[in-house]
Amino acid sequence: MQLVGRIGAALAGVVGLAVLLAWYTTGGAMLSSMVPGVLLVAPTAAFALVLLSIALVAFDRPRLTAVLGVAVLAIGGLSLAEYALGTSLGVDTLLPGIELNGDALRMAPSTAFSLFVLGGSVLSSRLARSTLALVLAVVALCVSQIAILGYVYGVSSLYTVGGYTSMALLTAVGIALLSGATLLQHPSAGLAGLARDGGSAGRLVRPAIPVFILGPFALGWLFLTAQRMGWFDIPFAFAVLVLSMTILGSALTWIAALRLRELDRQREGALARLAETNHLLETTVAVRTQELAKTADALEALVRLAPVGIVQLDAAGGLLTANDQWLSVSGLTLEASLGEGWMSALHPDDLDRVRAEWSESSAVGAAYSATVRFRTQDGQVNSVQFTSTPIRDRGIVTGHLASVTDVTALRAAEQAATAARARFEAAFAWSPLGTAIVSLDGRVLEANRRLFELAGRSADVLGGPIEAVFLPLETVGADARPAGQLESSRQRVDRRMRRSDAEETWVKVSVAEIHEGEHVGGLLYQLEDITARRLAEARVEHLAFHDPLTNLPNRLLLLDRLSQALLQAARHGRGVAVLFIDLDRFKVVNDSLGHHSGDAVLVEVAARLRQGARASDTVARIGGDEFVVVCPDVDSSRDVAQLADALQKSIARPIRIGDHVASVDASIGIAFGVGHDDPESLLRNADQAMYLAKDRGRARFEVFDDDLRGRIDRRLDTEIALRSA
Repeated sequence: MQLVGRIGAALAGVVGLAVLLAWYTTGGAMLSSMVPGVLLVAPTAAFALVLLSIALVAFDRPRLTAVLGVAVLAIGGLSLAEYALGTSLGVDTLLPGIELNGDALRMAPSTAFSLFVLGGSVLSSRLARSTLALVLAVVALCVSQIAILGYVYGVSSLYTVGGYTSMALLTAVGIALLSGATLLQHPSAGLAGLARDGGSAGRLVRPAIPVFILGPFALGWLFLTAQRMGWFDIPFAFAVLVLSMTILGSALTWIAALRLRELDRQREGALARLAETNHLLETTVAVRTQELAKTADALEALVRLAPVGIVQLDAAGGLLTANDQWLSVSGLTLEASLGEGWMSALHPDDLDRVRAEWSESSAVGAAYSATVRFRTQDGQVNSVQFTSTPIRDRGIVTGHLASVTDVTALRAAEQAATAARARFEAAFAWSPLGTAIVSLDGRVLEANRRLFELAGRSADVLGGPIEAVFLPLETVGADARPAGQLESSRQRVDRRMRRSDAEETWVKVSVAEIHEGEHVGGLLYQLEDITARRLAEARVEHLAFHDPLTNLPNRLLLLDRLSQALLQAARHGRGVAVLFIDLDRFKVVNDSLGHHSGDAVLVEVAARLRQGARASDTVARIGGDEFVVVCPDVDSSRDVAQLADALQKSIARPIRIGDHVASVDASIGIAFGVGHDDPESLLRNADQAMYLAKDRGRARFEVFDDDLRGRIDRRLDTEIALRSA
């Protein structure tokens, strides 16, 4: 509606500008011939129409609208003053440059009055209430409508006041447009507000407005025209006009009655639906009230049976209600707990602190939580967790709801856990075993001092993988496994540690799972230093298979090496040679220089044998002055003979012992074997060949062959026969 009003105001402005254009240009006569009555509009009146048009188009700019309204109000008022005083105040000559040819073209009194009223309407529209503006706009609209009716019906008395100048038709049209635009700038008030109403008033007014405005006007024009054409005289025309107005009024009344009856039906239907809705609402409220009552009973039972103390306090902290659990924890009766009596249950050492903290929290409307001690009348002290929350009604704290939980057992458990933790930390820190807590992915979380000592460092142990403190598994043995490969919750394995000082350290690693409830949360590593035991075991194992004097393999290890050599010979089709060596004149050295010198000779002979033998050969001492050399992968007897000759020459070199020189020779027996030979038999054959070398003059080597085997068998038969004779 506001847009329509502004369009109407713009049209009125166009009319005013056209009038001013006709007065200011030489083509005014031509424009007057084209638009009759243009020059009948006073220039000042046209100027006022333009000002009102601008004020209504720019209605959203209050200051500009007010200034223009005051200007139009002044123009209309001064013009009326001229008529009242009978003198000229110069309003007609307000616009310069218009040639009036000596005539005073003053605006009509009705025009001045309409402009005065419209200026006041525009000015008063800036007020909070728009009633005055609407009333003034309706007055101006009525004045302009009277003038328009006079022009339409040809009744000059309607647009002429006395003998004064009459209101021009264009002026009347412009004022009517501006009055209507003023009414439409207030769409929520007056007739426009009724027309826009979505209710019964709007539905009744909207169809009636065109009839009331255009109906009488059209009927009057038709009857007046017919009467002037001589169709009927004035009494008949008046009677027909009265009859038409009666019929029109009756029709409008009938239509209004139909609308009102429809509205009554709608209202009755709405009232019936409202009654039904009210009944449903009352039923729902009754049901919900019962439900709330049941909920309240359940809540009361829940509070009464709750395992924690529940109390309700007022805004100042005074106790209003409490359940049985509170009475049990506090040791007070309900009467003794009311008001501030509940604070008497507090331990005297906690009373001042709780009062201060409670006052501070309640002053700002905040929740309060603290662990306090209650002392009952029989002297029992209970630790409780006191927690309160404010109850608000429209932002104002009206009370507090608090819970009191007995945490005496929890506190005792926490203290026990703290003591256990302290004992564990002491045992962990000062344990003689290297101890570490390791995550499931193998990272060291904690470690004690002993573990750092065993590892020889501490910088890169914490946070690093536990396997970093050990040597790789392939250098330790097949029985060692990392933590991720343990088959049970406890494992004990021997590992070698990777120390920063390169010292070899053996530890026995015990790994146990650390359970956190039903899940494994980590691993506990304990490392026992077993280096001394490992060295002792290695020494015992070495002595079991080696000669303690020469550190050469003994008879047990010799037979094992010989068995392995024979197995390899069977696989590859090669031979095995056994050299049985017995020292000549060794008894002379022992008897003349002593057993210590004899031992020195044996050590030196062992060294010469190791030096002269091949890398794959095994040199062993099987007792006294007897040595054996096992030669695997033998190609020919010539190679073995060369080796025996070289060893014999090496042994025969003088041996210096302090200030003395000892000299010994060696008698060597050689036996050859293949894969299917027995190690003991092969060793015995070499021994027989060695004795043959001694029988043939010592300091030489002999090879066991079939001829030697035959002689041995014949000699054995002879000895058996001599024993039997």
